[in-house]
Amino acid sequence: MNDIGFPRSEEELNRMCPPFVEHQECTVIDVVKEICRTDSTLHINVTEHIGCLYNVTKYYSSNCSQTIKNNQERIIKYIEEISGEEPYTYQHRLWKSYDCLDQSLFFVCYSAQILEDCGHAAERLVRQLLNSIDYIEQFCPVSQHDDIKQLMAIMELSAEEVRALKKLFSME
Repeated sequence: MNDIGFPRSEEELNRMCPPFVEHQECTVIDVVKEICRTDSTLHINVTEHIGCLYNVTKYYSSNCSQTIKNNQERIIKYIEEISGEEPYTYQHRLWKSYDCLDQSLFFVCYSAQILEDCGHAAERLVRQLLNSIDYIEQFCPVSQHDDIKQLMAIMELSAEEVRALKKLFSME
């Protein structure tokens, strides 16, 4: 995926769609309904932090995308070399772990910026939203942890990024 989360090819789109649609139907709708119900705790928490969350999203999400982009070529080349695949065919098992790591690294960066700019309560809210849609369980299952660790080892991540990713994946 590119830095805004849009597929690069039809093959990538076709690979992403079935689990994405199933996931959306099962979990995201419930979370969105909860956010939109004006008397819910989640709605109140979102509205309490909405201005800061908006600003972080508007002004810092491109920085987080750049962090990911800095590692993309290295990872893509690595997977293509060990799989012997042509570029962007996405048949090797590491591609799923790459997609997970790509999105998770964005989340770790975004979450850190929210913590810095908006505080602990807003950062907990964002983590709560991520957990409520079962993102990690759905797209980064425990069965991929060895592959994720393999890819993390070839990335140029800071110690803080490694720590945050391990915490996100419950690898600590």
